[in-house]
Amino acid sequence: MTIGAGAFLPSAAIPYFGLIPLGLGLWAAWQAWRGDDDDDDDEVKVAGKKVGVWTVAGVTLANGGDNIGVYAPVFLSVEPLAVVAYCIIFLALVAVLVALAKFVATRPRSPKCSNAGSTSSSPSFSSASAS
Repeated sequence: MTIGAGAFLPSAAIPYFGLIPLGLGLWAAWQAWRGDDDDDDDEVKVAGKKVGVWTVAGVTLANGGDNIGVYAPVFLSVEPLAVVAYCIIFLALVAVLVALAKFVATRPRSPKCSNAGSTSSSPSFSSASAS
C-alpha cells in the first residue's frame, strides 16, 4: 500500500508527475528568452550580508523541490521500506558530496596558481647580467 498521491489519484495518472519539472523548466526558459528574468541584481541584494550554513541548506532544499515531480512516481511504485532505503542512501551520498566539497574548498592554493591575479604577461627576471 502506498501513501500520498496514490491514495487518491488513479495509478495511470502518477507517471505524468514527471512532466511537472519539464513544464517548469520550459516556462523558465521561455521567460529567460523573452528577457523577463530579473536576476541581474542578486549580488547587490546579498552584498554585506552574512550567509550562514542554515541559509545555504535551506536554499539547497528549496531548489531541490523539482525533484519531487521526478521521484514521486518512483516512490509511489515501491514499498515504504524501499523508500526509506532510498532516502538513507541519498542522505549518505549527500554527506559524501559535502565532505568532498569541504575537502576541495579548504585545500591551500597551488604555487602554480599564485600568479593567477597578475597582469604581467612576461616572467620577471633578475637584473643581474649574465657573464
